[in-house]
Amino acid sequence: MKEIYPKADFQSCLLEKMRQSLAKVRKRDREAKASDMRRVAHQREREGFQSSFKEFKETWERIYPEVVSSFKRDLYYLTSYLSYPQELQPFIYTTNALERFTKEVKRRAKVIESFSQPEAEEKILLMVTEQMNESYGKRILPNWHTSKPALEKMRKEKYGSEVRSEEALVEV
Repeated sequence: MKEIYPKADFQSCLLEKMRQSLAKVRKRDREAKASDMRRVAHQREREGFQSSFKEFKETWERIYPEVVSSFKRDLYYLTSYLSYPQELQPFIYTTNALERFTKEVKRRAKVIESFSQPEAEEKILLMVTEQMNESYGKRILPNWHTSKPALEKMRKEKYGSEVRSEEALVEV
């Protein structure tokens, strides 16, 4: 990824981080802490996120310092989605689609006891990719028509006006 798109943003799954941190919290505190984390995660602008996170930190750092420090350490990768149009943020802040893809590849490969050739593994990967592309290709993102120009502008700011062709990507 970094070879082809050296300036790409990386987003860690905010939902997974929240789940992991709730597992380290006493049962009696889980509901309140989950509510505070949702308030932080549902912010759509960086300033709102930072002020909500500051409140979260002040509330929970004394009781659960390791959980709060884990969030602080990963904050850069947990907030990449805030740089994108608000309409797309709910689709970016979680890696559920990627996790679903990985799970499907594992499920398909698991039933095959041994692969006769390396190409057989690639074929499974290709088949799952095509199936998922077909499935996800039918989904329509709300307000895509307003988000697309913003994404194009972001790409031009990072990479200039040069557009790489699909053939160039295949050669890499």
